[in-house]
Amino acid sequence: MNPDTSFQSVLKSLRQSHPRKVLQVEATGRFVFDSDTPTQLGLKGGETLLFFQEGDEPKVMLDATMAVMSDWRGNNATI
Repeated sequence: MNPDTSFQSVLKSLRQSHPRKVLQVEATGRFVFDSDTPTQLGLKGGETLLFFQEGDEPKVMLDATMAVMSDWRGNNATI
């Protein structure tokens, strides 16, 4: 992924590729990436985040700033 690609572009691409695997949590404005296989997504600064789930429960989510990754319980993860 181009590091200058916007979050909305990434979201649109993921929705086209996996239309039932990307859900917006309206109350928080965060986006939950729900996938039964890991999806790698490159970010600015060369960092890479991994979105995956354990069992039927989404495991991680990314906010719209593409800066904060939280687990499903809302605990911030170290990037």
